[in-house]
Amino acid sequence: WYGRRAGLDVNRGPFLTPEEALLAPAQKEIAYLNQFGQPLLPMRRERRPGYKYEKQSPMDHIKNLERYLSIAPSILPKDPALSHFYMRHPDLQPNNIFVSWSPGSDCKIVSVFDWQHTSILPMFLLAGIPQRLQNYNDEVSQSMELPSRPDNLDEMDEDERDGEEYTYRCRLVHYHYVTSTMECNPLHYAAFTDPLYALRGRLFQYAGAPWEGETFDLKLALIEATHEWEELAGEGVPCPVEFDPQDLAETEELEKRLNRATLGFEFLQSQGGVGEDGWVRPEDYEGSMAYFKNMKKKGLESAKSEQDRDEIRNHWPWDDMDEEDYM
Repeated sequence: WYGRRAGLDVNRGPFLTPEEALLAPAQKEIAYLNQFGQPLLPMRRERRPGYKYEKQSPMDHIKNLERYLSIAPSILPKDPALSHFYMRHPDLQPNNIFVSWSPGSDCKIVSVFDWQHTSILPMFLLAGIPQRLQNYNDEVSQSMELPSRPDNLDEMDEDERDGEEYTYRCRLVHYHYVTSTMECNPLHYAAFTDPLYALRGRLFQYAGAPWEGETFDLKLALIEATHEWEELAGEGVPCPVEFDPQDLAETEELEKRLNRATLGFEFLQSQGGVGEDGWVRPEDYEGSMAYFKNMKKKGLESAKSEQDRDEIRNHWPWDDMDEEDYM
């Protein structure tokens, strides 16, 4: 609800039913695009090569939003308890939790703060391990085995030992969050262990996200929903969304191009000292800036044509950018 979206005359809640909560974000985006939509290059400049540096039409996104609206009422979980509304902290992490401790007593949580982006939504849309606590990319965490340190930890040098301790901590936090949730908050546990939990979340997230020159993520989730339709909606319910073979083939090819572009971008990000969330430590900032400036210079020098040089100049992901058209 920023920029021009702040003035839209649409349903902002409170929502009385889970169906309303599912529909409203997409209705908001359709209202915005009908009033302000214009062809745009993807805001994520690292993905622009996948689109051959061509502006994308908002009409494609409106079409996918309408597809989402047609299926949204049918994707509610079968357990009605998962559709009850709750309020949940949006960024639970150690830095947002104040703890009191005194000798001879246990730690006591005295305050949890940083609630400014809190939503009140059905449980199946709020559920999940907090981003700063989850460790899904790790096989041990995925297996839910009780983590342990390597037997030869004392034989490692300091850097190796620090790395193993960090890995152990990430696994331990993930493990205890899941097991404690299973024991103390079984409804939440049931929500984020539902096999369709992630798909429902992606559909809702991408349908309500501000349009930034792309509809690919929403479309991919919709395609997955058609594949999982019987599990989502139940046996005998016809799926209102269908994609023709040519559309599916073109989407698959676009996915390959975007994946290639993203891999290159992520490699340079890591080489430049930029974290997954885009942050750089203050002491590393000048070095990171110099690295990307140098990489841009090398790219321009090695470009084979003036068109290639223009693409680097105009779409370099680490340059400043005017975002007004996306607001």
